[in-house]
Amino acid sequence: MTNKLEDVDSKLVQAILKKYSICKYCVIRQLSHIKTVGTSTLKIPGIDICCICKGLMSNLDSLADRVITKLSGYEYNSFQVGATLPTESFEIEDRLRSDFKLKGGRNLKREVGYRLTRIIADKTGKQIMVRNPNVTVHVKPLSEEIDIYPRSVHIYGRYVKKTRGLQQRKRNCSSCYGKGCTECDYTGKSEEASVEDILIGKILKHFEGRRVKITWIGSEDPDSLVLGGGRPFYAEILEPKIRNIVDFQIFNHNENISIQIVELFEEKRDYTRKFVFESDAHVSFEHRVTKVKLSKLSTFFNDRVVELQPVGTDKTLTKKIHNLTIETSKGLEAKIRIRCDGGVSIKGLVGDPGFGRSVIHVSPNISEVIGMNCKCDYFDVIDIDY
Repeated sequence: MTNKLEDVDSKLVQAILKKYSICKYCVIRQLSHIKTVGTSTLKIPGIDICCICKGLMSNLDSLADRVITKLSGYEYNSFQVGATLPTESFEIEDRLRSDFKLKGGRNLKREVGYRLTRIIADKTGKQIMVRNPNVTVHVKPLSEEIDIYPRSVHIYGRYVKKTRGLQQRKRNCSSCYGKGCTECDYTGKSEEASVEDILIGKILKHFEGRRVKITWIGSEDPDSLVLGGGRPFYAEILEPKIRNIVDFQIFNHNENISIQIVELFEEKRDYTRKFVFESDAHVSFEHRVTKVKLSKLSTFFNDRVVELQPVGTDKTLTKKIHNLTIETSKGLEAKIRIRCDGGVSIKGLVGDPGFGRSVIHVSPNISEVIGMNCKCDYFDVIDIDY
């Protein structure tokens, strides 16, 4: 940019420069919407520091370089830049525009964001995106603060669990019940190992994110195995530095837990779609049960709709048992293969009292049908259709 202003009202410029010590960038910005007749040429005298931008407008290129350096630690294809400036700058600019009845030009905040964004785009080749960019950059130019806010990424994956005694979710601390205390180092969580710990650790390591929020598709007991294709899960990775799954291999944790990421996506999805799962329930009976009576269970529960009563409500939910077969039986025990809708408590379907944290009763259940108390010692998830 030259030090000359053409096609502007020279008297207006002289009046502005006489009252305000401002740089050529800020002068032109104030006059950007004025239409004049004729051509005039005016040299703008050099000043020590602009009372509006404090020299910022002449140093945007070096600021852009600092932003690009900080962005080098992040993977991104699109970005947007916002700026925070001192209130004093806006007050002076507003007073100037009021004094000379100037309207329509971009204010300093918008101008800095606009120019800085385009300089960075030209230097990096990255796309400017106003809505939902991969990263948002926030700068405080006068204090040289630069903050990077990566947008979350979401993944869909599955895990297989081949060991018993490992809970799915992290439990609250038994001393403070999740509030945080010295026993749990103020995390509110117990130190017991869980599938959640393993998943979060691996995901954070790959994506270099700040935090992970997991949405579970169903749940299992600590003593249950999860086999077949594994249990589906979704995870939101907050503030990730990595935004791809190219190098995320199937991960095995002591050969007991394997994790596979199936898909990565930017937009949060509806996770409430229905699923069907198959499990083996290991059941013990109060008394010996004849094979004839056991075989009747298969007929009774074939495409049978059952009612579930959730904890704390008077409502009932309906789910379907698609089929039930007796795999093995001996003495007071049997292994029963059950294929049913997601949300059915296997222990509740057997008839165990006090079996779940979310459902307190399933009816009809196996105990009711054969007329005696039954207990689900444990169950394994064989496969999940989702």
